[in-house]
Amino acid sequence: MKKILLFILLIGCCQPTFSQIKFDISKIKKTEVKKFDKKNSLNMVYLYMIFGGSDFTNKNNFKKLENKIIRKVQYVYSDYPKDFDYTELVFQRFASLYVELPSAFNKPWVEWEIVIQTNCNNADEADNLFHGFIVTFKEGAEPNKIVEIPADIQKKMDKLSSSVEFFDINSSEDLSKFLAPKEMKISNIKYPTKSASIKMFKQKDHGSMKIVDGLFLTTGIAKGAIGPNNSPSVSAINYNIVTPDKNLSALIGNSNCLFDAAIIEFDIQIDADSLVFKYAFASEEYPEYLQFNDVFGLFISGSGMNNNPKDTTMNLATLPDGKTPISVSAINHLKNKEYYISNDYNTDLKLFKTWQYDGFTKVLTAKIKVKPKQKYHIKFAIADYGDPYYDSAIFIDAFGIRSKK
Repeated sequence: MKKILLFILLIGCCQPTFSQIKFDISKIKKTEVKKFDKKNSLNMVYLYMIFGGSDFTNKNNFKKLENKIIRKVQYVYSDYPKDFDYTELVFQRFASLYVELPSAFNKPWVEWEIVIQTNCNNADEADNLFHGFIVTFKEGAEPNKIVEIPADIQKKMDKLSSSVEFFDINSSEDLSKFLAPKEMKISNIKYPTKSASIKMFKQKDHGSMKIVDGLFLTTGIAKGAIGPNNSPSVSAINYNIVTPDKNLSALIGNSNCLFDAAIIEFDIQIDADSLVFKYAFASEEYPEYLQFNDVFGLFISGSGMNNNPKDTTMNLATLPDGKTPISVSAINHLKNKEYYISNDYNTDLKLFKTWQYDGFTKVLTAKIKVKPKQKYHIKFAIADYGDPYYDSAIFIDAFGIRSKK
């Protein structure tokens, strides 16, 4: 297969417009089968083309893909006749797909596959095989879908004063004051300025997420975190590219399929022999998408940690076993559920009114023994896994970052 540069003429209601994309078919994974066996699944849409043609015969099926999160696209064809140059036909077919479904192209979270059917000896056999595309989408609510809150629940919420307010981080000095009690010295702070995904926050009349005043990092935007929880699918795409991080990747099997990473780093020196952090994790992936393993890490680097003289990096964001990372698949309503809080109006109305996320962890504590006055590097990092939809967040307690003598 060759590189394909698609120049598409899109006819609009007013005037023609041109759309140009680069799409390298040669890099797509290829699989050979004797005959492609179709599977019936609610999250798969079959888009048919005739043998040798490039027009879709069931265009109405594209309606099933409206507002869906595309996960995979398979292009299926037969290699009969064997000596035929398929370059032009492939170009026309992919161009036809782009006209109908441009959102599937050049998205790093969309998996592509070419399936070649080889057990075909004549035109009649080829005509009886499937030709076209199969699109697999993420089941569940469309991104940012709003669900109406029952009237009786709304009346109860109206009587509550529960709320959250976000504050911009205008300078490294703001963060330093927030992070550092008198026993600590903070330096070399690195964070994205004017970020919509990293803020400071303050809760009023809080629910079971008990961090009142803290630092907030999200894979979406802070505005999208504000309750009530009237959407099962709040999503904001900050970066239309993979945002790999080697520390986070190591926590989920060295996968680089990470998106919308939010990271703050700084150096720290403390006049004490231990360091304590308190934090909570939340996600819109709960409770449906436990395989989409959005993950948080609290990394510390340096020597002398836990009396280890070697220079090492440790993730402090784990369950009490010291091994299980803080992620959607590790803590949920089915696994390690003693650390999980469902954000629904029957469980905690104050939490439901304040925050949008569908599930939270309880406030967790990270502890580490350190060498007094030794410099250490701290890194808070969170990222979406699999795709940049369905946001997650981390809350760092402003009164929980403490040195403990």
